[in-house]
Amino acid sequence: MSTVDPARVNSFLKTVDSELVPQIEASGDRLTRNNRLLNKYRSERDAWHNRRVSHVRGITEAVNELCFADLILKDKKVEAAEYEPPIRGTNRTIDFLVLPAGSDGRIYYDIKTVHPEEEDGWERYERAKTEKRFTPGTELILDPEWEGGEIAHDLFAAREKFLEYTQEFETKIQLVENPEECRFGMVFCGDGSQWYRDNLEDFADFYFTGRHRSDDEFGAMEAHYLTNKGITLDRTINGFSYLQRAKPRINVVFNRNVRGPRRFSPQA
Repeated sequence: MSTVDPARVNSFLKTVDSELVPQIEASGDRLTRNNRLLNKYRSERDAWHNRRVSHVRGITEAVNELCFADLILKDKKVEAAEYEPPIRGTNRTIDFLVLPAGSDGRIYYDIKTVHPEEEDGWERYERAKTEKRFTPGTELILDPEWEGGEIAHDLFAAREKFLEYTQEFETKIQLVENPEECRFGMVFCGDGSQWYRDNLEDFADFYFTGRHRSDDEFGAMEAHYLTNKGITLDRTINGFSYLQRAKPRINVVFNRNVRGPRRFSPQA
């Protein structure tokens, strides 16, 4: 189990405060409610400094939102943006509203950090193999001596979070006024070690085609779960993006409209 290094966290927070925060502070004319975003980060930072929490999960989520806001503000195609615009008639919000330059369009983004708790998923992995739950023709080869249990848990949990957060966003989209006039993007944030872009590619391909890829190890068990629970996706999200930020860094890799390679077609 990894432990949190306080000195490393404190050094990282100084970097955020000196490099990232000033850029968001100066964005008041282009990012409505930027103070709300900054206060969210400061609340998590202060909770750490005051020892009210012993983890950095809240900091990680807040900094990922700061990084996405920074990407928006540096995009010359963006005229203005708003943080956590309320959905009219409800007490709910969507993380960002982006207004493209030279257009009357609206783009909503929900930002979710997927960082599974550290757990041992070896028994679940072994059970899935024994019960043949992985997609036929695929293999997920792990070694218990090389953190196989932790890796298994991370991959299972990440896929489950993709589905959970997607359903949550679809529920909010149903509440948006004139949704047909908007576009909706889901941004999943990771650190590039617990799960990878190709994990999201598999889920995105299923979301847009309604069929799981033949090389998607988790496709069969996800299909079984959806059928068992009677879950039907609205498919109102227009794109999935991947924001990778290694710890403890503020620079990111951002991939918009993630989809998988075409050499494998989704299953019928």
